[in-house]
Amino acid sequence: MNFEAIAPRFGGGVSAGKIRIFDTTLRDGEQAPGAGLTVAEKIEVARQLARLRVDVIEAGFPAASPGDFEAVQRIAAETRGIAVAGLSSHYCLSNAFRAGDATLVVPLDFMRIPLIAVVGWALYGERLDIFVLLGALIIVASVLWNLRAESRRFR
Repeated sequence: MNFEAIAPRFGGGVSAGKIRIFDTTLRDGEQAPGAGLTVAEKIEVARQLARLRVDVIEAGFPAASPGDFEAVQRIAAETRGIAVAGLSSHYCLSNAFRAGDATLVVPLDFMRIPLIAVVGWALYGERLDIFVLLGALIIVASVLWNLRAESRRFR
């Protein structure tokens, strides 16, 4: 996949100072053993992500099964103003490694862990206990420390 696939919805590219939110909840959410969502559940999650104004939803891996294909197809048809992608986060991460230094890309990739916790809390009412909050704090502090150290290196 290339970014030309989402250009009709977003234009040619991302302007300076603009952040696009690329959500992988529907793909990453099924990575745990025994986890799985029905097509209806995936559509409901996609609707909630649309309410959160996410820019791109990675809706799963449509080549994996007819059910995944149907879910991705229906999510694309039933959500407006959101680009829907299938198994493209690894492509984006690979391109990030080509464009940027790994010492910057990897820490930012780790930010998805606290983000997933917040999505679980916001969409599913998951409790954020002290260990989750401490873990998120450690990740965010580490990312900020690493970014600061790297910015000094490039001065």
